Amino acid sequence: MEHELGAPLFVRNTHRVQITSFGKLTRPHLEQIAVGMASARAAGKRFLDAVKTPVRVGVMCTIGPARFLGFLGEFRLTHPHHQIQVAD
Repeated sequence: MEHELGAPLFVRNTHRVQITSFGKLTRPHLEQIAVGMASARAAGKRFLDAVKTPVRVGVMCTIGPARFLGFLGEFRLTHPHHQIQVAD
């Protein structure tokens, strides 16, 4: 990270590590990035968890297959990652 930012964030020696003035200046910005990453990670997890959860659809035998197949086709186009389970 220090290489990317162009300056050292810490002074390191054999006894301890101290934050530099540059480190103090950039700390709030780096903390914001860390919070943003945590938020993105959580949003991604929610999305992936939703994708793993199958959509269960109950269909009565009186509904014609043409009408239901149209619904399934459109659902698949708009939600390609979701699994569908159909029950009678």
